[in-house]
Amino acid sequence: MTWIDNQEAVDCVCCYVPKNETIQYVFVEGKVAEYIWKANGSFSWNKSSAHTYKGLTELLPVTNVFKLNIDGSYYKNTEKDGIGGVVRNEYGDFIVAFTIPVQCSSSNQAEAMAIRFGVKWCKQNGYMNVHVELDSMIIANMLNNKDTNNLKLKHRVRSTTKLLNGTNHCISHCYREVNKVDFMAKLATTSSNKTFYQSLQ
Repeated sequence: MTWIDNQEAVDCVCCYVPKNETIQYVFVEGKVAEYIWKANGSFSWNKSSAHTYKGLTELLPVTNVFKLNIDGSYYKNTEKDGIGGVVRNEYGDFIVAFTIPVQCSSSNQAEAMAIRFGVKWCKQNGYMNVHVELDSMIIANMLNNKDTNNLKLKHRVRSTTKLLNGTNHCISHCYREVNKVDFMAKLATTSSNKTFYQSLQ
C-alpha cells in the first residue's frame, strides 16, 4: 500500500489490472480486499453495497442477511446508562430501532447487554441470518471466542453465545463513526422507558 506521505498517484501492484491505490480500492474494491472480506465472513462482503463515511466504509450484508448495529452508553458518575441498536435489511432499509435504559458497571457491560438484547430481538422476530456490528473490539472478540476470563462479563457472553445457536451469524468490530448508533444509546440514558421505533412499510 502507498505510504501516507507519498503524494504521487500509485497503481496497486497486487492486481492483474492495476488501479489507483486509494483507500477505497485497497480496503473495498480490490482483489486482495475481496479475498480478505470473504475469508473473514463470506456472507458479509458485498462491494456493491458499501457506504463510505469520512473515508471509513461500512459494508452492507448480501441478500437475506440482516444488519444489527448496537452500542452501549455508560456514565460512571450519573448512574444513567443505556443501550441502543438498529436492524436493517440488505439494502440498508430501516426495520427497527430500540433505546433502553439499563444499569451497568462498565462500558463493556453496556455493550454486552446491547448485543444480547439485539440478538434476542432478531431471533424472536425470525431474522436468523444476521451480521452484528459493534464498536467494542473487546466484546466482539469475546463473542467470537465464545467465552471470556472476565468474571463480570462471562455470564452475558455465554448467554449471548447460546442465543446465537441456530443462527447464521457474523460478529465484527467497526469504528464508532461507521456504527452510527451511539446517539441511540445516549438517548436511552435520558429516559426511564424502553422505546421501539419500527418501520411502517
